[in-house]
Amino acid sequence: MKREDLQGLYKEFYFHELDVREKLETRFQIGFAIYVTVLTIIAYMLKMVDSSVAKELLYAFYLCLVVSLIPLSYSIYLNIRGFWGHKYLAVASPVEIEKYRKETIEHEKKICAYNSELADRDRTDYNAEEELFSYLYGEYARCTTYNIDVNYKRGVYIHTAIKYLLFSVTPLVVCSLVFILGDLDGSSPRKAVLIKHSDPLVISHDLQRVESLLLGIKDNCMLKDKNTEHGKVQELITPSSPGEMPVTEVPIVIPTPVTPKPPEAPIAPEPRDIIESHIPENTLSEDN
Repeated sequence: MKREDLQGLYKEFYFHELDVREKLETRFQIGFAIYVTVLTIIAYMLKMVDSSVAKELLYAFYLCLVVSLIPLSYSIYLNIRGFWGHKYLAVASPVEIEKYRKETIEHEKKICAYNSELADRDRTDYNAEEELFSYLYGEYARCTTYNIDVNYKRGVYIHTAIKYLLFSVTPLVVCSLVFILGDLDGSSPRKAVLIKHSDPLVISHDLQRVESLLLGIKDNCMLKDKNTEHGKVQELITPSSPGEMPVTEVPIVIPTPVTPKPPEAPIAPEPRDIIESHIPENTLSEDN
């Protein structure tokens, strides 16, 4: 098989391993969703368990729960280890590869000038295209091999986590059956509700006394209002001097003009964050 064919095969392996990486990420996230669901069920049972039932049922419930939590905890640990802390290798960016290509072309020109000054037996062979091909060939092979090992380790983590998750299912199911069939749910409608009777409410004759007191206060308030109005009327009709007719001065209130508020100014738009990628100068300026 030629090197060109092998390079095509390595490239397929390279992108395949990157695709496997994305699939593993999805499987780990599904595992976290399962753990959250299981822990929510366990938390509900612990919160609602009725401690007034038979002790044998409580012992069976807590024993199954502990036996289930041990492999479940180890499964969560393996899932976390497989999800975080792993590094992948990737080929260089196109900018760096293009920079390297131009450097190889420039070096080839220098080698040609160097060889032109030497005899035939002392010349050095250098081909820019061959060097670039060899570089990419080696990079695809190295990155693919490294990523295969990483994906294999992560696959072992997730398979082992699923195995211990299945180990915790059986005692958890037994624990749930004890919780349901043993009627350990304290919020169950079948549970008897204890109603505590307090002392009956005694209504004494003091209520009539309070009512009469409120009526007296109301009458006093009405009397004061009448006296106040009568005093104002007497003040208005009392003449200032004998023989003069009472003059009532009515103040003239001139409304103060209210200046309307100016329309609100438009809100200036906030600046937008722009992520810029820095490209070295003269990297792609020349096309050799």
